[in-house]
Amino acid sequence: MMKRIFFAALTACVLMVTDARAEMPQTDVQLIQQMGQADGEKILQTLSVFYDLHASELEVQYANEQLTGSFFDVQRATEDGASADEIAKLQKIQNDKRDQWDALVKQNQNLRKQLESLSGVEFLDNLMVTPDAPMNAPGTTVGVSSELVKERGNAYAEMQAADAALAQERLVLLDAQERFYAGQNVPIGDHLRAMTAAELAFTRAVSAYRLLEAKIAVATGASVAEVLGGL
Repeated sequence: MMKRIFFAALTACVLMVTDARAEMPQTDVQLIQQMGQADGEKILQTLSVFYDLHASELEVQYANEQLTGSFFDVQRATEDGASADEIAKLQKIQNDKRDQWDALVKQNQNLRKQLESLSGVEFLDNLMVTPDAPMNAPGTTVGVSSELVKERGNAYAEMQAADAALAQERLVLLDAQERFYAGQNVPIGDHLRAMTAAELAFTRAVSAYRLLEAKIAVATGASVAEVLGGL
């Protein structure tokens, strides 16, 4: 026990001395706060990449789920005695899914590097916290172009639709899981992938809305961190 405490303390000291970078943020507000006195355009550019990385995390997850499904398709076909041609077709699909996953992983890594370059913060871990949807509808904003206001209104409507679709998909998945654990023949993998797809759509919609709120904050001279933190 003493040895464990000693090495934990030693590691903490080493990290404090050798790692001058801030802890990796999980939310847009934390990211902005860690950027210090960055100007509005730099903040908007960084947020755009940050939101893209959020979506990329789910894209990689979805691609991995599709690859896993294709693997089981090949396995089931082999066990069921499918023809060589049918198995070959399924193996080609599996290879295509693997290529798609590889490409998305590389894209994810590139976004991390781009985000680190913009923010000065290393993004080595996955982003686990989905951007928060606003509690209330957007209010009246003075000094903002009508085009930007309209764009924000459309983004809010799209976000509400994505939220409703996600809630519905969650209910469908819960029902499927209950039937699956009860021993019924349920394509649970399909339901899990549908849930991930709904989460991805919701994350994109929320991110688009929050980025517009950030743009309005910059245009009106408001604090972006305070605006996003108050949603």
